[in-house]
Amino acid sequence: VGRARGLTGAELRKRKEWVIENTQISGVWKHIVSELSLGYRQRVGLAQALIHDPRVVILDEPTSGLDPMQIVGIRKLIRELAKNKTVIFSTHILQEASAVSDRLLIIDRGRIIAHGTVAELKKSKAVEHTFTVGIQAGREEVEDAFKSIPALRKAEFLDVISGSARFLCSAGSYDDAARSINRLVKEKNWYLRELSLREPSLEEIFLGLFKDTGKEK
Repeated sequence: VGRARGLTGAELRKRKEWVIENTQISGVWKHIVSELSLGYRQRVGLAQALIHDPRVVILDEPTSGLDPMQIVGIRKLIRELAKNKTVIFSTHILQEASAVSDRLLIIDRGRIIAHGTVAELKKSKAVEHTFTVGIQAGREEVEDAFKSIPALRKAEFLDVISGSARFLCSAGSYDDAARSINRLVKEKNWYLRELSLREPSLEEIFLGLFKDTGKEK
């Protein structure tokens, strides 16, 4: 592959040594590909992609078939490459995408339906905000009062800690729900012990995006 990319002599030897070391194939690089396990095939494919030191690297599921230690090594290599190259990383495993990417693009049938950093996507694309509420009052009393708050989609009882009833709540707008809860606490002369927003996971955002796409169709 190096020769096919125009490398010869000392330059080829230098690049070959670099990819063998950085993709961790020193024990198998003399084997033919058909003799290798899936994990080693993945790493050989990565070595082939990097042999000529390209400015842009396109990777499709590069960690598929690797064990946990190998995955950590490949992630580290990708982050190092991204310091001075453009790396396009294609995967359907959101944990992998968030572990190595500066920006994410979510594509549905060839159309980009969302893009941005992980933080930007979590802030702008969350279809539902989930948060924990702790109020120093009786559980039944709080549950009944929560029914009067239109902004709350759900208020699920969690536990009682030090006299405070804790609930897992969800709402379309956290700000609206928080204002309503604070107003209710003030009216009832209760003590608000906790009101903490839980950041949505990428999986929740992903499912929400495709749910919205389905509604449009």
